[in-house]
Amino acid sequence: MDLEEEPSILKKPSDPTPRDVNPTAISVTELNRDQIKMYKLLREEYKNKLSDYKEKRAALSDLQKFIMETISRSNLAFIIGLDTVYDVLKALQKRLAPIDRAR
Repeated sequence: MDLEEEPSILKKPSDPTPRDVNPTAISVTELNRDQIKMYKLLREEYKNKLSDYKEKRAALSDLQKFIMETISRSNLAFIIGLDTVYDVLKALQKRLAPIDRAR
């Protein structure tokens, strides 16, 4: 398994605001019809991205839980304090993977 390149951090998408459509608008009531249509499209895109984000976050959480439940207690000490699945896998790989000479 290649863990040389750290994956990008999963970031929650930002909620669109009326200013994304009209830089001078503070509320939706200040948008014209075309801008409201655009704003609604941005909201739908945001909802889709948010749904994807939640699914990915849940999958990462499930994976981390699986790792914690399946590794030996003696190896828990090597991953205490690590926050990401990548960091946990990297630490376990360093500890448990055979060295090149042993392969």
